[in-house]
Amino acid sequence: MQQVYPLLDNADMIILASPIYHHHFSGQLQCAVNRIYALDKPKHLKKAALLLSSGSDHVYSGAIYEYQNSFLQYLKLKDMGIYSAFGKHNQTSEKLDEFYLFGKNLN
Repeated sequence: MQQVYPLLDNADMIILASPIYHHHFSGQLQCAVNRIYALDKPKHLKKAALLLSSGSDHVYSGAIYEYQNSFLQYLKLKDMGIYSAFGKHNQTSEKLDEFYLFGKNLN
């Protein structure tokens, strides 16, 4: 995190990405999010987005709740979207195109 803190201080947007095994962020991402809370609010951070991947389409609720009702609200960030892929959709060209367009349109 000591290498991440300076990057966060200069960033205007953060994209959280995590595999979802059972309704929550991975342990690694949750630890990083908790450490971001400890900073209060990075100076220039204004926006956030969430990327999720899973084997099932029915396991995102806990992660989405945490993102919307804790992360965005606490840091007062604008939500740039939640994007997910599950099962076989993780490898489709349509889903890759969707993610590409999302990234391309971030300004």
